[in-house]
Amino acid sequence: MKFSTIILLVLDALIVLGLLGVVINQIRAGSFSDKFWIGIAGMLAFGYCGWYLFKYTGKSKNNF
Repeated sequence: MKFSTIILLVLDALIVLGLLGVVINQIRAGSFSDKFWIGIAGMLAFGYCGWYLFKYTGKSKNNF
């Protein structure tokens, strides 16, 4: 795995954790406003991007 891929995965994980913090704060405040739903959608989107990046970066392009 390339160094740049590792950096991208770490940044993706930090974004997902930040969005999780937003969602938790919205739940604790009892507010299910737009921030809550944007946080959920963002976690799903960035989680999928990170999973896709992690899954397909290890595959070789030269399959003989």
